[in-house]
Formats: sequence, C-alpha cells, structure tokens
Amino acid sequence: ETKAQDVKDSTDTAPSRLRIYWDSSRSRDAEAAKIEAKLVTKIAGDLGKKISGIDLVQFASGAPKVQKLTSAGALARTLENIIYRGGTSLAGLDALTLDDATLCLFVGDGNASVDFQASFDPDCVVHAISAQQSANSARLGRIASRGQLVQISEQSDLDKIAKSLSGGGVNI
Repeated sequence: ETKAQDVKDSTDTAPSRLRIYWDSSRSRDAEAAKIEAKLVTKIAGDLGKKISGIDLVQFASGAPKVQKLTSAGALARTLENIIYRGGTSLAGLDALTLDDATLCLFVGDGNASVDFQASFDPDCVVHAISAQQSANSARLGRIASRGQLVQISEQSDLDKIAKSLSGGGVNI
C-alpha cells in the first residue's frame, strides 16, 4: 500500500545544479558536437527553474575550464562558440571544487589521448552522452556507471531522451 507521504513530488528529486563535462578537444566531430549540444540544451531547458544554474566544465589537454551559466540559452550560446583544441585528458577533473550537482552529463567520445590513466570519479550521477562515431563505449560505460550511456545520432528522438535524463519519467 502506498501512502501519501511515501510518494515524492518530482521536484523533490530535481537537481540543484546541472553539471556538464564537455570534451573540447580537437578530436571531436563538429556535426556530432552539434547534436550533443542540442541534447544538453534541451535537458537544461527541461530542468528550467528546477535548477539553480549550470556548471559547464570544458576539458581537453590543458587545465579544465569551469563556466557558471544561468539558462539553457546561455548554455547554447556558449557551446556554439567553443574553440576545439588539443588532445583529450581527464586529468584535473577530480581536483576541481564544484558546487553540488545531482545531475551530471559527460559529453564526448571517451577517447583520452593524453593522461589516459587519469582517474575520473565525480560526486554525482553521471550520464555519458556521445554522438561521435569513434566513441569508446567501454570507457563511456564506466564513466556512466551510476547513470546511463546514451549514444545519439541525427535520427535520435532528442526530446524523449532529454525528458528521460532530466527526470521526466520517459524511459529510453
């Protein structure tokens, strides 16, 4: 028997912040990155006022760069203007001091070309997203060990996927 106090309102589980780990290395396919950007922007839009903000963590072969954004629109504009450089390294991601986030997205191909043994164990549930044809599914699966690995393409139903990952109750 389910009692009223046992049923959680969906806003009770909404993330306080959305954190996006974005691979900004040169190895990224531009068209695939556009598809990935559409999906993460939809997720941010679906979450809307349920989150206090968005932390975009860009990583490549240099030090990770953290940007605090306030809306899906700001996220879309920022992703459109990323300049892709260097190799891919996860080094330094674990050392970052970030605001608490209950939903994290890792966007990239999972292929580390620099420091490929670097640990990456974020303090939130991570969903790994990739539209890259050369995606390393094994590594992305490990990154998403507490979340889902979602491989997308131009034919993917991004609205359905966004609803599922943002807690909208649709299974993918």
